[in-house]
Amino acid sequence: MGALRARSKIRRWGSSALLVLLLTSCPGRRRLPNPIDAGAPSLDAGIAAEPPVAPLVLTVRQELADGGMASLDFDAGHPPELDPTRHLQLSTNLPIHNYRVRVFDEADRSIASDDLAQDSAAGLDYQIHFSENLKTGHRYVLVIDAQTGDSVLDAHGRALADQRLEFQVLGPREKPPPPKKNSAKRKRKRHSVNLQEVPLLLALESFEDAWARP
Repeated sequence: MGALRARSKIRRWGSSALLVLLLTSCPGRRRLPNPIDAGAPSLDAGIAAEPPVAPLVLTVRQELADGGMASLDFDAGHPPELDPTRHLQLSTNLPIHNYRVRVFDEADRSIASDDLAQDSAAGLDYQIHFSENLKTGHRYVLVIDAQTGDSVLDAHGRALADQRLEFQVLGPREKPPPPKKNSAKRKRKRHSVNLQEVPLLLALESFEDAWARP
């Protein structure tokens, strides 16, 4: 009887072990993946992200008397001072679109200039040639704003803020030219004098006529 019980236990153990082996080796059974942790890459990690907006950096140079160029420092906390010049050069660190460049005087009037713009993938090179030197002792503002619409745009069509760069020309303050005399007033004055002389001429003519009578 003891031998029969031992064989029965061996058979049950062997059947259990065989069942476990079959279950673990079944080709249709898959191991469940581990839960995704916080550090795992997202499903859209392969999608290229939009490049960040690069800050617009402006460089302004003035032409010196010897023909060289000198950069203006707009980060010193006060408007830079430059020698009297009639040529400014503006450059940017990235290409921009839908822009216009103007220089204003203290009365907020646009200064006439002959400009030349060269656009490239590296940025903008903008030459400003004035008809005469900027006035000594006066302040000016270089403005970059939108040609049409609301904003200047970068190469990706994103809006850029307007730029205002103030500077001052060295030297004693140049006085404006004196106003021209109004020639119309002089003419009116001469005309009034001639009207005063009319009665005298009429009197002389009457005297001559009376003297000529027999």
